[in-house]
Amino acid sequence: MEAPKKGFSLPVDLAIPVCSAFALELYLKCLLAIDGNPIPPEHDLENLFNKLSHDHKERIKQLSEPLMDDVKLWLKEGFQKANKPAPIVDFNFVLRASKNAFEATRYLYETGIREGTGWIADPIADGARERILELHPDWVRARTDIHVTTRTLPTVPRH
Repeated sequence: MEAPKKGFSLPVDLAIPVCSAFALELYLKCLLAIDGNPIPPEHDLENLFNKLSHDHKERIKQLSEPLMDDVKLWLKEGFQKANKPAPIVDFNFVLRASKNAFEATRYLYETGIREGTGWIADPIADGARERILELHPDWVRARTDIHVTTRTLPTVPRH
């Protein structure tokens, strides 16, 4: 894919893979923090996943697998339409294909997306979130229970 020219308008739905990939990154880093491990300053989802404990990795795989059918079907149909042989789609394939999705989709306007990469790891993100909630069921409403007051930023005059 050729990178769009400056000023090119991107569809709003491109924010979805950026936010989803970032969410998975944060889930993986959360699991590292729960175990008392250092949090690396990187976005590579495959590297972050590989830093998790064996138990976390296996449980995320178990939780993700039943959710993979849509991804498998979507990829199969896409490869058929392109007259290309479909890859074997499993957890590792999905993670590897999506490993740099945050940076790839965040900077889509600069570089485009390399063939064979992008964001297809929603099932893994769901599995990682479920793993966290297994460990901390009291966190299930954490994002909605936070009381946020309405604040107005001070107005700064333009010069």
